[in-house]
Amino acid sequence: MALTETEKVIAHVRRVLHRQRLTNKRLLLAVSGGADSLAMAYVVSRAAGAHNCHAVTVDHGFRASSHDEATHVHRCMGALGVAHETRRLTWTQMPGAARLEEDARARRYAALAEACRGHGLQAVLTGHHRGDQAETFLLRFLRHSGVYGLAAMREAAVELPGGSGLDLPLVRPLLDVDKQTLVQVCRAAGIAWREDESNADVRFRRNALRRAIAGASEHSPLHVDRLLAVCRAMQGHREALDRGVGEMLLRHVRFDQGLGVATLESPASGWMANRAVAERLVGCVAAWVAGSEHPPELAHVRMLLDALPGTRPTTAAGCLLLPPPSTEHRPSVLARQPPRRAELGALSGLPLGASVVWDRRLRVEVRAAAAAAAAADAAAGGGTWGVVAFADALGRWPELMAAHRRRAGDCGLARYPLGALAAAPVVCAGRERLPAFALGCRVDGCEEARGLEITVRAARTPPAH
Repeated sequence: MALTETEKVIAHVRRVLHRQRLTNKRLLLAVSGGADSLAMAYVVSRAAGAHNCHAVTVDHGFRASSHDEATHVHRCMGALGVAHETRRLTWTQMPGAARLEEDARARRYAALAEACRGHGLQAVLTGHHRGDQAETFLLRFLRHSGVYGLAAMREAAVELPGGSGLDLPLVRPLLDVDKQTLVQVCRAAGIAWREDESNADVRFRRNALRRAIAGASEHSPLHVDRLLAVCRAMQGHREALDRGVGEMLLRHVRFDQGLGVATLESPASGWMANRAVAERLVGCVAAWVAGSEHPPELAHVRMLLDALPGTRPTTAAGCLLLPPPSTEHRPSVLARQPPRRAELGALSGLPLGASVVWDRRLRVEVRAAAAAAAAADAAAGGGTWGVVAFADALGRWPELMAAHRRRAGDCGLARYPLGALAAAPVVCAGRERLPAFALGCRVDGCEEARGLEITVRAARTPPAH
């Protein structure tokens, strides 16, 4: 007897879970009230077992109807036997329309990461489908992306977006399934879905592209089959490039995970011989340095690449490329672009044991040493601490921070020009809230904070590590 469409999708998802080594693993299902994610929850719960699934709805709080939609999802998950929770975001200030989608996405994945930590979940699954892949390809095309951008979304990303610090995969099991099939799955299962009215707002570029693709004829260059044919070709090129780039990253780039800074060997070592591979290498390093999930636009990558080894600093893709003292056989430094005035607001009142991601790049954690917890709590001024940017700390405590930078340099912990350190975090503690830790080591003069264990480390694993 022929399989139904739903059975075919369930079998497809089983193959994806096996390929990604997620069989019998605990899975987080990111579920909104739409047909895509509800269909995903249905087929995954049947493929993996409802007992292995935990659904999370992130309520962005943008619309009055969002609470009712989350309640609807809760009922649907209950009918499937899948545990469910809603995590509501709160906004002190709403971002403008230009940044709304980006900011909401970053905070959504942060909420999903917290849910993974709390429930011991081992992967995040989303309902991205074939149409989403075509939209992503076209978005990247309009941004003048290179091979990697045009290859669009992977079936599985190695870690969650947003600098969560969790080495958990983000899996998209439905990238080869079209929207209409997912609608059929919901109908066959008796699952009602809700339409998000914001999806019709063409002020958002993705919505406008979705409408254009949906209205494209079979012979139009915007038809989904034509877009995805090019996308698949780019995926093949991406795989070929990946084989060489990983080895070159290990050989020619050094990542300082305590400062979020990278050094690139001189082009004289030969790593720029293949232009396409060199562009990918620089793009990967720039994305890591800038705290971005994706490599920057190709035009920005080429600005950095063309400036190597160079004699003057170059700013592009959120990064600052600092040339070596002499261009012959010396490495160049790639650091986060110095922050604009008030771009990095100070953090304060953080409790001991807390962990925060600074500037999307570095995870800062302060806890009391086990042997001196009580003393550290008192010394830290009631058990709280804060973070400021190095540039701001240098302005507030110029002599103290200048002396510390010299000391850190003597210890071999800060061998970089001042421009590479401007956005580095400085941990302040003690009753006077003096700098306690910066540039990889403790600051002399904050004796009260000696009972604290302070760590600063990159929030994302460096590429090819």
